[in-house]
Amino acid sequence: MNVKAFFLVASTVALSTTIANPAQAVDFGTSWDSNCVGGQGASSCSLQNILNSITTAGPHIDTTKDSGIQTFSNAGNSTAGSYLFSVAGYAPHNTFGIYKLGDPNTKIELFGGVTSGITQGAGTLVNFLADGSVKVGSNTVKNFGSQFGFYLDRKGPDPLTVYSENARNDKGAQQVVAYSGNGQTQLNIGGKNTLFSKDSVLLGFEDLRLAGSDQDYNDLTVLVSGVRSGVTAVPEPTALLGLAAIGGAFAARRRKLAQ
Repeated sequence: MNVKAFFLVASTVALSTTIANPAQAVDFGTSWDSNCVGGQGASSCSLQNILNSITTAGPHIDTTKDSGIQTFSNAGNSTAGSYLFSVAGYAPHNTFGIYKLGDPNTKIELFGGVTSGITQGAGTLVNFLADGSVKVGSNTVKNFGSQFGFYLDRKGPDPLTVYSENARNDKGAQQVVAYSGNGQTQLNIGGKNTLFSKDSVLLGFEDLRLAGSDQDYNDLTVLVSGVRSGVTAVPEPTALLGLAAIGGAFAARRRKLAQ
C-alpha cells in the first residue's frame, strides 16, 4: 500500500443460506503503512491501534474476533453509513457501497474516494422504499430489495472489486472483516461520541487481493447502523430454473410410481 497520506474519513452461492459464521480469529498481517496514530512503525497503523484511538468509553473492539457476518438486511426504513478512516495509497480511488444479494452487478455507491472531500463522520443515508427500490440522494435503484452485501471498488490503473461475501472474492478470500455492535462502546466520529449500537456493524476492507496484500484491513473502514446481519440469500435466476427442473422431474417420478 505504501500509504501516501493518512485520511481520516468515516457467499452467496445460489441455493445456499447465508448465515453468520461463528466469531473467529482474523489472520492479520504486518501493515505496510507506518506513522499513523500514537507512534511510528507498522503497529501504529494496525486496525486495532486506530480503533483504540477513537474509542472514548466502554470496551475496546477486539479486532481479532471477526463476527463472521457477510450479508445484511435493513432494520428499518433506512440505513446510515459513516466513514471512519482509510489508510491506503489507493484511498482516492476506493469507493464503497451496497450490492443486491444474489446479484452483485446491481449496486449503489454510498461514498466516493477521499478526493471528493469526505471527512471523518461524513454520512450517507440509504432509504429502502416500499416498492423494493433503494434510494441514496438522487440516485434510485429499482428492484433492489432489502437484502444486501457491501463492496469496495478500487478504481485506477489496476481495478478490483471486493465483497463482504467471501465466495465472491478471488479464491474465496476474506477481504472484509465485520464486527457487530455491542451497545456499549463509544466511538469518537467526526468529533462526536457515537454509540456502537447493536443494530450496527463496523467493516474493515483490504483493497488488494489477499494473497498479495499486507492483510491489515484498514484500507477503508466504515460504521453502518440500522442493519440486521446474517440474512438468507435469494436464489439467482439460474438457480430458480434449476429448482424448477428438479421439481418437475420429482413430480414426474411421483406420477409414474402412482400409475
